[in-house]
Amino acid sequence: MSESIYQTYKPAGGSDGLFLKIQDGESVTLRIASEPAIFTQEFNNDGEVSVSTKFAWVAWNRGEKKAQIFNGGKSIYSQIADLVEEWGEPTDFDIKVKRTGQMLETRYSVTPLPKSDPLTKEEKAECDKIDLLKAVKGQWLKNFEANQEDKVYDVDDAPIDKDSLNDIFPE
Repeated sequence: MSESIYQTYKPAGGSDGLFLKIQDGESVTLRIASEPAIFTQEFNNDGEVSVSTKFAWVAWNRGEKKAQIFNGGKSIYSQIADLVEEWGEPTDFDIKVKRTGQMLETRYSVTPLPKSDPLTKEEKAECDKIDLLKAVKGQWLKNFEANQEDKVYDVDDAPIDKDSLNDIFPE
């Protein structure tokens, strides 16, 4: 008798701990171990579907001593990006992420930690085992940015007639 799909398939983000979950009032120390990925999540709120853009990284959770996927919205990405000018790439130093609040009142703070040990060869190997793009069904942010540049239209170079505008901006 073959194994049932229920015995072999385990959805990502379940109790396996692949995705980092930070509770209200909790803080975690992480080392970002990958470049950022970008993906979208759909939320159905009383029949109204909204789409949210999210960012994700493979990270080494210092407290749990394991590789996990750390993801968040624009505010987390922006806080990490703001550190780059003064601190360098986020793969070169640890960060402390603290969550406060619940539901729509949830806020995150990202703080760089000056005393950071580099990842060991074993920790890097554990991080490398995570297929981030598959887990979040996303793409690398650098590829997303390149694809967005391909979608820029210069209407000054196009003949201005209704048919050509419909090709550029379909209804």
